[in-house]
Amino acid sequence: MNIHTKHAHILFGILFFILVLLSITGFDIFKYAKENIKQNIINDKLKQIKVISNKIKNFIIQYDKDLLNTTLIQNYLNSFITPSFPYIYILKIKNNKLYMLIDGNKELYPNQPFIVENIKEYLNPTIHYFYHKKNKQLFITYINPINKHTILVIDISTKILKMIDTSLKYVNYLFKVYLFLLILVGILIYITFKKYNNINKELEERVKEEIEKNRQKDLQLIKQSRLVTMGQIISMIAHQWRQPLSAISNYANEILLQIMLGNLKKQELENNATKIVNLTQNLSQLINDFREFYKEDKEKSLTSLNEILTKVQNIASASLKNYNINFIIENNFNKKFKCFPNELAQVILNIIQNSKDAILENNIKNPFIKVKTYNADNYIVIEIEDNAGGIPEKHKDKIFEPYFSTKSKNGTGLGLYMSKMIIEKHCNGKLFFKNTKNGVKFIIELRNNN
Repeated sequence: MNIHTKHAHILFGILFFILVLLSITGFDIFKYAKENIKQNIINDKLKQIKVISNKIKNFIIQYDKDLLNTTLIQNYLNSFITPSFPYIYILKIKNNKLYMLIDGNKELYPNQPFIVENIKEYLNPTIHYFYHKKNKQLFITYINPINKHTILVIDISTKILKMIDTSLKYVNYLFKVYLFLLILVGILIYITFKKYNNINKELEERVKEEIEKNRQKDLQLIKQSRLVTMGQIISMIAHQWRQPLSAISNYANEILLQIMLGNLKKQELENNATKIVNLTQNLSQLINDFREFYKEDKEKSLTSLNEILTKVQNIASASLKNYNINFIIENNFNKKFKCFPNELAQVILNIIQNSKDAILENNIKNPFIKVKTYNADNYIVIEIEDNAGGIPEKHKDKIFEPYFSTKSKNGTGLGLYMSKMIIEKHCNGKLFFKNTKNGVKFIIELRNNN
């Protein structure tokens, strides 16, 4: 799992948690809203009931305090009956029971007892809730005592319950819509996450494929570059071998001539044979240097610039001398450090070869190639400078691109590209250049970790 996928999982988890939190919070909000709506409806009706109740009570006290004219009072009660207040009646208290005395709606029967547990509760104005077990219906009733023996009752159960049910239906509907939207958002988030996950996986696979393609391409370029460099080094070795082989041939001819003239002396034979052995050993060492040079470095090893530059000098000096190119080495850093010695030597040799080609192509007088090393700000610096005229301004931005070459012929355009890749990718260093007064200076910077 890469860092982007991990972040996506965290984001999905946070969004899922928010949705759950919104569901719980929404449930509480709607629950509170339902209770609030119910209570507001009841309180509104209660205000109306109190006004009606006080009017009825005042009427009775004024016109029939002893409740003798039941018809008058019944008609007065009936005048207040509406769909909102369908039941208004007066009960009398007798033997801890409530009996119907006057019914404004003329529906309930007189002398019908209402059994209650504590009659004292009904002697104060209050609202009561009755649950009728037989009808399984809730009755909401306001009771207002007229005197010690009679109480006024106004029931609002039917209308108020319908209002509450209607209001709560809308609230329940809104809550269902709210939950539906949350579920829909959750599904959309999940689908988006799955699509993102699939796209991310596809991108990862494509990136892996592209990385593998680039790796194979780099390996191919490395092989091509090494083949090109090998051809250049073989050419250098040919120059390096020419003088020792010529010397060996001279010493051998001298021995043969002395044998033919009969003047062969033991001491001269030993001297010439020793010289031949020394020269062949030098040639053998050159072969070993060449073989080691092209042996792939599996891991970094402890080495020094002196060892690397000696190896480079052994391979390149004869070829440069053959073209009268002054090869100068100024090594000012002798401490050992870890690197890929063969790869670093290949880069230095490649830059030297480029300088040599530029010198020959531009017919430079008094040519030179100078390698200078030193330590600066914890960096090992290698400078390779020539006086071959420098790099044209129009080529500066392309000099490290693959297959780009400033050589008029036989240029592959891989040398500097591979050199930069080796220094920056393998050695974690920098390779750059700057033009000087008469040529160019390539600079290699390697971090001195030791």
